[in-house]
Amino acid sequence: MGMLFFENSKLLPAFYQYQFMPSESFSESTFKEALEGKIVPINKILLKNTNLVYTGVKLQKIHQIDLNHSTYDVEFLIWF
Repeated sequence: MGMLFFENSKLLPAFYQYQFMPSESFSESTFKEALEGKIVPINKILLKNTNLVYTGVKLQKIHQIDLNHSTYDVEFLIWF
């Protein structure tokens, strides 16, 4: 479950993100991971903290907009 938020005209990632944990992946370490905060229980669903790679795109220019062909040229910066 990826999350982000919008602040100062920028989309920013949530600093913690979680994925649904299928019940067949439960093991003896599941309870220990929950106590360490690596797994979060919500009702009967378990969510596991995931590793993140932060990326971003900064729009520079949009030009040569062609509404008839639904095309345009875009210049942007991408970062990791």
